[in-house]
Amino acid sequence: MDFERRRSWFRAALGAPALLVSVLVSAQPSSLVVAPTISAGNHASNLRQAEAALAAIEAESTQLEQSLAGARATVARRGRILYRIRRAGALPFAGGFDSLLSHLSRVERLERLVRNDLESLAYLERREAALGEQATETRARVEQLREEASSAQRRAQERVALTTPWMGGNVVAPVPAYGQIVVRGAQPERFTARRGSLPLPVRGGAIRSGERDGAAGLEFLSPNAEVTAVGAGRIAFSRPYRGYGHLIIVEHGEGYFSLYGGLQEAGVAEGDVIARGELLGSVGSAPLFFEVREGTRTLDARSWLGL
Repeated sequence: MDFERRRSWFRAALGAPALLVSVLVSAQPSSLVVAPTISAGNHASNLRQAEAALAAIEAESTQLEQSLAGARATVARRGRILYRIRRAGALPFAGGFDSLLSHLSRVERLERLVRNDLESLAYLERREAALGEQATETRARVEQLREEASSAQRRAQERVALTTPWMGGNVVAPVPAYGQIVVRGAQPERFTARRGSLPLPVRGGAIRSGERDGAAGLEFLSPNAEVTAVGAGRIAFSRPYRGYGHLIIVEHGEGYFSLYGGLQEAGVAEGDVIARGELLGSVGSAPLFFEVREGTRTLDARSWLGL
């Protein structure tokens, strides 16, 4: 099912609601928590890690340059000595056989040292090349993260600028509290105004009472049915959750939420702004579990749907 195409058509037909919200929910460990989307702080944290990695590479490169300079000087010095000895070509016969053996031993030892020096120098040069590649990749990553962090900061400032007029010019920082939802912006249609007349989230099928994780709601037995939003709002949660299967939570403003559990497919993502009746996803053979909440308090879903 092409959810994006269906949702694009729906938006073109009805128009997306102008909802600007910022949600923070803090609940007890056993209660459902609505998580905020990734903020500019995550970008900044990733940037700091990349910059630290680049600093470590540059520090090792500096130390490696010193080691390379020392290794090259050692190879040059011992190589010159070995060259002079070989070029002379004279063996100390005058000192007897012992002197000859001692001379040959010194030459062999010097040759081994030069070979080891050359191997160490080759390793250091390979390491230098590898560090150069890592530094190039990490610098590119740092620049990318800097751009992303800057863009995230600009978007955050734009959101503040957009929401300021709705708050009389004063931007109030949301403060987490048990069951508290802080809403920034204007809701084009109050969710509470449609109490008793909310549309059903699925068409057809039987309806029965149900419960998930100690919360009462309704179960809709409509196999393979499409699931639609009962009200305009923002997708605050869309992922599997204990006892609910794949759960979608729509935040409607004023502290109200609608919950849709047991979806087989989800066509929305956290942060999406949706209209009433917009497609959220579909169920399979399992029933759709539906709840209405005010903060963390479960409400009577039947009365909200007018059943």
